[in-house]
Formats: sequence, C-alpha cells, structure tokens
Amino acid sequence: MLFGQLFRSRVAALVPTSASPMSLLRRTFTSTAPALREFKLVVNRRVKQRPALKGNFWVRQHLKTGRRIKYPPYPYGDATVFKRSNRGLFGGLFPMKGHSITEKLERKINRRWVPNIVKATLYSEALKTRIKIPVATKVLRTIKREGGLDNYLTKEKSARIKELGPRGWRLRYAVLLRQQNLKPSQL
Repeated sequence: MLFGQLFRSRVAALVPTSASPMSLLRRTFTSTAPALREFKLVVNRRVKQRPALKGNFWVRQHLKTGRRIKYPPYPYGDATVFKRSNRGLFGGLFPMKGHSITEKLERKINRRWVPNIVKATLYSEALKTRIKIPVATKVLRTIKREGGLDNYLTKEKSARIKELGPRGWRLRYAVLLRQQNLKPSQL
C-alpha cells in the first residue's frame, strides 16, 4: 500500500499536469533511459568479514611465536590422486573402483567405494588441546587401540609415517616438539 502511494507520487511529480492518461499509455521511443526508472540493479552492501580463528591450534602457535612453525618436508609428498586425504588422517585409504553385479541378470554396474570419513574432535595430551580433523573410521579404531592420538602419531614404523599424510606429519612434529619440551623458536 505504502509503495503504491510513493510510486504514484513520484509519477505525478515526473508527469506534467497537462498530459492526458492516454498519452501516458502510448509508447515513446527515445535513446535516453526512462525517467520512471529510479532503482539500481547493483546494490552496494557491506561484506561480513570472517573473524580470526581463536580455537585453531595452528593460528595460536603463529600468534604466540610471531612466526609460522617451519615443518620438515613430508617424505612421501602430497597425495595426487585423492587430494582430500592431504587434509586429514585417512590411513592411506582412497576410493576404489569396481563393479556391483545384479543378482537376477548378472549385469555389471560401475561403482565407486569411498572411505568412511568422519569429522572427529580428538584430544592431544601433549598439545593440551582438542583438534577437529577429518578421520577415517579405520584410523579412529587404530587411535583407540594405540591409546590416544599422541601414541598414534609418534609411532616410528615407516608404514605408520606413510599413512599419516601431510596434515598428520605436521601434527606429529608438533607433538614431538611438545614431548621434548622444545619450542619452535629453539630449533
């Protein structure tokens, strides 16, 4: 209702009083923009900025030391096939391809089996913090069997180091530093 009154008042201000209603309905062709069009297509708005992550272990370390921790390079490099595994503890799992076969006609249907990944919050005793990280359920069972995240990360077997991935390698380095009571600035 209010919009209609406002629109009529603006039209009345733009249209001369001598113009008849029929002349307003006739279409006029001009190269200029119509006078009645007073709205913008693009609206300027303030974009909400993301606050700095307060609970993130890596950000806190950067803020405490004044510089980023320099990690040793991961000996096995980043994953090139299943790049998502670079950001969590996937235990060397990756998607498998194959066929599921129908019972009645024995037709082959292409399938893809992906690892069961959950976003878990794990507590590190050495770092004294909780870490939210994507983890394979197979790795969760292994962490429970080993007796905690720190024991899982610090095991020396080459197979364990290979399955950690880049993110697990960084966590391992941070845990080993804390267990030796060293700070990154002392290296």
